[in-house]
Amino acid sequence: MLRAPDRGQPLTLLLPVDTEMSIRLDAAARLTHSAGATAAYSPTPLQRTRLVLLIHILDAIDEGLSKREIARRLIYRNMPELRGATWKGSSERRRIHRLALEALRLRDNGVADLLHGRLHPPG
Repeated sequence: MLRAPDRGQPLTLLLPVDTEMSIRLDAAARLTHSAGATAAYSPTPLQRTRLVLLIHILDAIDEGLSKREIARRLIYRNMPELRGATWKGSSERRRIHRLALEALRLRDNGVADLLHGRLHPPG
């Protein structure tokens, strides 16, 4: 929480001391542009692309789309219609399943992990 007691006075930053203290300190360093902020996590272009894809997958899951629909809309736009055993045994199905699990993991643990600069490996 930021507080300015009087106009013109420096801001005060209050942080709870808990199990996420290291994350809070890193975020505070970024906020105040202190020396520690230069070591802040910045994803590579490939990681940014993957994070955007994972967010789109989460949005599609929230919309109630099936994994097959998600695969056709987001990843395999030119994929022919796969049905039954063909879909069940496909590498496309396995990949979308792994990506969906990674997206859900990001949603459930993502804030702390991203602030620590950790991306979960697929699978």
